[in-house]
Amino acid sequence: MLIRSTLLFVFLFVPFFVTGCSQNVRVEGTVSFSDGTTIDRGQVVFENDAKTYIGKIRKDGSFSVGVYKDGEGIPKGQYRAAVAGVFDEDPNTAHFGPPIHLVAEKYRNSKTSGFEFDIQGKTTGISLVVERAGKE
Repeated sequence: MLIRSTLLFVFLFVPFFVTGCSQNVRVEGTVSFSDGTTIDRGQVVFENDAKTYIGKIRKDGSFSVGVYKDGEGIPKGQYRAAVAGVFDEDPNTAHFGPPIHLVAEKYRNSKTSGFEFDIQGKTTGISLVVERAGKE
């Protein structure tokens, strides 16, 4: 009886969970300033009207987005993107007030950034190019 119950669970429910997990698609790319300088910190935010997904920008300027962690992927759909959390960390220029944003304000909000994507399958090679703050 226990074997029958176990087999029933495996054949009926495991495919459901595996299919549910495979609905996420991998989204990867790079982030840089318009002068070609790589951005080496911060986050890339992908969002639609229902959810927000975040990917950490790595030291080499690359990113991948996930539902719960980097690289895990996101559900298919239409997304807007933004580049956030890129602050001046140089102790010689940073001060003890509010953080100094390095990315122009327009790109820090997905509604104003101009970055829009239709994610339907594995998406790689996304290039987010932004202006520096102060050039708005």
